[in-house]
Parts: sequence; C-alpha cells; structure tokens
Amino acid sequence: MEIPKETKYGCLTSKFHAEVRMISLPDELKSGEILIRQEACNICTADYTQWLGQREHRGYPMAGGHEGVGTVIAKADDVYEFNLGDRIAFIFPYCGHCKNCKMGRQDECTCREKVKLPLKGTQQYFGFSQYMVRHSRYCVKISRKLPLPEACFVEPVATVLNAQNNLTHRLGDTVLVIGGGTMGLLNAEVERLRGSKVIVSEVMEEKLKKAEEMGFETINPQETDIKTVIDEFTDHKGLDIVILAVGNQVALNQALDLIKKKNGQILFFSASYPSAELNIPANRIHYDKLRLLGAFNSTLIDFYQASRLLGNKLVNVSKLVDSIYDLNDIQEAFKRASEPNTYRVCVKLNEWEDE
Repeated sequence: MEIPKETKYGCLTSKFHAEVRMISLPDELKSGEILIRQEACNICTADYTQWLGQREHRGYPMAGGHEGVGTVIAKADDVYEFNLGDRIAFIFPYCGHCKNCKMGRQDECTCREKVKLPLKGTQQYFGFSQYMVRHSRYCVKISRKLPLPEACFVEPVATVLNAQNNLTHRLGDTVLVIGGGTMGLLNAEVERLRGSKVIVSEVMEEKLKKAEEMGFETINPQETDIKTVIDEFTDHKGLDIVILAVGNQVALNQALDLIKKKNGQILFFSASYPSAELNIPANRIHYDKLRLLGAFNSTLIDFYQASRLLGNKLVNVSKLVDSIYDLNDIQEAFKRASEPNTYRVCVKLNEWEDE
C-alpha cells in the first residue's frame, strides 16, 4: 500500500483548546517500522488535565494520546511479528538498547528522550492521528473481537499490572482502592482477579454507582466514618493493601490511618497536582514494616499481559466507556473527558469496519 503523504491529527495548542492539524508522513518505511491506520484513541487523565491547564509543563503543541489502537496496513520487509490486517496497541517509545531496556524495564528507558517518532515538528505520541508510522517494537497485537473503545484500554490496564506487580499478594487480601474513576476501577478489577476482597472509596455518587454496577462494595467517606466501616470489613485487623487511585492529601492521610499495623502496603498509583506531602515518622516504616510503593508507566510484558486479559474478557472494561467523538470534534471530546463523573471518552479516528 502506498503510504499517505500526510495525516490529520488532534493536538492541544493551549489551555482549553484542542484542534485538528495536518502533518506530513515519511516517504518510506525504515527497518522495523509499520504503518498503522489508527482507528481509535481514548483520552486519558494526563491528556485532559493538560487541557484543563494543570499539566502545562508538558508544553504545546501537545500531540498526545497513548491509549490507542489501529490496524497494520504496511510494514518494512524485516517485520515478522505482524501481518497486514493485524490490530495493534502501542506502548511508549523506548530505545531497546540501554541497560534498562535489555533487562525488560522499557518503562525506565534511559534514552527515551532521544527516541523520536519519524516526523518533523511536534514530537509526541500522535495517538489522535489517522495514520502513524511506528517501530514494530512499540506494538502488541490485540484481539479484533474487542470493540475498539475497549481495545484502547491495553495501555491503562498495562499500567495497573505494572503497578500491582510491585505488591506482594496473598489470596484473600483485603484491599481498599481510594478513587472510583477509570484507573481506580481498573485497579479494583485486577485486584479482584488476583483473589482480593476489594472495597472502593469514592465521594461522587455517580462513581459509587458505577463501582457497584461492576460488583464492588463501596463507601462514601463524606457520609460514613470510613474507619468504622474498614474496622468492620477487616475485623479490626486493618487493610492489607491501600491503592491510591487519586492524588490528594486527604486520601494519603486515610491510607496511612487505615493500613494494618504490620506489613501493610500502600501503592501510590496516581500523581497529585499539587503534590501531596508524606508526613510519617521513619520509625513507623521501620517497626511496622510498612511498604510504600510508587508506580508509573509499564513494560512490554505488561502490554502483552494486558492484551490477553482484555482479549479473554478476564478484565471487563465495557462499563468504563463513556462516549465516542469523531476526530473533527476533538475539542468537544476534551470538554466531555474533563467533566466530573466521566469515564473514558473515545476519539474515532477513521471509519470503523463492522466487527
């Protein structure tokens, strides 16, 4: 197939403004590269919080979007893993040559800033573009049986797997997920798959209803004394694990108050802007053997596992798709994604074939 000479793509140009632009594509595919007809990309938290002006340190224009899927329509001669017509999701670029990459820690690639997409101008992930050339090492196959908005969850599920792999799990663990947004409920889904008893803490009524629809016990800490509920939930033993799926000081303080006395684990899944402050005596960490664990990004292994979990319906994300917008309506899509109680908003990049 002849490579299109240019492609439409959506990007942020300033606070509260997203627009569609055009950009030229490379004339030919280099070694290891594939041409992707991108079909859908979900708007993630990092995307819409920059639209809100909360992450402007990332700069403009921002051609973001990393929760995307598409179809391989051309490939270099030395690409063997993928065939034309395969559906793929893509991971963040990584070099593949540094020590961390060779050890399977693509999420900690030391040369990531040097790895650029083969385009002039804006250098980002171009998840909201109709076509894109990517190196095949950044891609994994995803089942064509999944509806496209659900297939876009490979990246967020991969980040959850990466984060939870830092925890020590035992069957029957009691887990509190603080935050009932998309990432909170994905964490709850995966924890339940690991054999944990999960409760979701959330203050927004619509998000509480969503968590209950997905089969989770819930608590609203603004209406109920959360300490009393957790004591009853754990028979006064405290929680084995707390996952912070929101970033704020109140949630952090609750986690420290509710975790069990010995060998408790707190997973810092979400960033906070402004950053919450950790105020805890060092001796508590020492004597209580308290584990405080950070999490960010994902590896290629996480992507492969996320693709299998979604493709085999072991993690069900159907209730986390809020709405679908065409690429030309990307400004309205960002407005919707930034509203409270909203789950994932999907941007439709090309016409979808019937599955």
